[in-house]
Amino acid sequence: MPTSKAKTLTPRQMAPRCAAIPGLMHARRDLARTRNELSRVAALAEESGGMMPHSEKDHHPDAMASLWFLRAIHDFGKAIATRDHGEEEVRVFGEVLLPSGKRILQKFISGEVEGVRMDDGGLLAGAVAAKDDLRVNALWYNAIEMMAIVLKDPPGGMGKDLSTSHHFERLSGRFRRSFAKAYWCSDHNCICPPATRTLPDHGKLPDPDQLLVTLLPASPLPRTKQRQILTRIMETSLGPMGVELLHAEYGVVESPLHRVWLARGIAVEDHEGRLKAAQLLAPLAPFHERAKKMLVHAYYKQGHIVPPNSHKADALTSAELLGALLEFDVPV
Repeated sequence: MPTSKAKTLTPRQMAPRCAAIPGLMHARRDLARTRNELSRVAALAEESGGMMPHSEKDHHPDAMASLWFLRAIHDFGKAIATRDHGEEEVRVFGEVLLPSGKRILQKFISGEVEGVRMDDGGLLAGAVAAKDDLRVNALWYNAIEMMAIVLKDPPGGMGKDLSTSHHFERLSGRFRRSFAKAYWCSDHNCICPPATRTLPDHGKLPDPDQLLVTLLPASPLPRTKQRQILTRIMETSLGPMGVELLHAEYGVVESPLHRVWLARGIAVEDHEGRLKAAQLLAPLAPFHERAKKMLVHAYYKQGHIVPPNSHKADALTSAELLGALLEFDVPV
């Protein structure tokens, strides 16, 4: 399939910019372009003391931007391990991105990140985690586990760092034990975060951010429990355009982003899973042109944007949707 050449809007804030990198990488199929973007944002992190800043002009450290950047690093590393690439992609990954990622992880672990701290179980807590609990901790686990793996056997003959790898391995093991104990709900065969346990039936709808643990390369839950999450979301929350979630201000809305994540989680299985993913994504095919321009919104209700007349599109939703439509060959 031809590479998409459409111009896209680059978010000014670093969290949505970093979050969009993997989806755009899948859409463009241009690893050199992804390498250049990752190099640019890594340089911004270096200029800001090691953490990803809030924006190019606001150098205050941004925990979410840093976690999305870590996901992008490892998705890029996976891509250069499985696709055609040049020597420069391997060099940048080993000499620029891995060191940058290690510095960010160490800052989280040492408690240097404002608004977030690591608890005794290895989970992230604090104001940032309280706002996006499952998203934060899914990205956090993926980062430490994937870093442990890649430091054992870096691509291109880069030097191993077994000491740091073993440190991250121990941390990820502690995280897995704590996460399963605190988050897995046997009553509903899915994740019910501690904050929802006091609500009747643990809340009206399951938190769709738990889909991240079914699609990221590293998950704190075994695949058997991941399948139960996918089944639970399919049975309780699938709407015509997206996965339903309970928004604090707008009530029940549909999220196209989470429909993409649901499809990706199912596609992990096998070829049949990829076919099912394509079927799930088919209702979103009409968004293709808007996705190329980064103009898909985060929430919809009865086919309309929520809130009505909003001009604020969502970079993560747009990029993830664009990448998935192309990767799973959905007719557009």
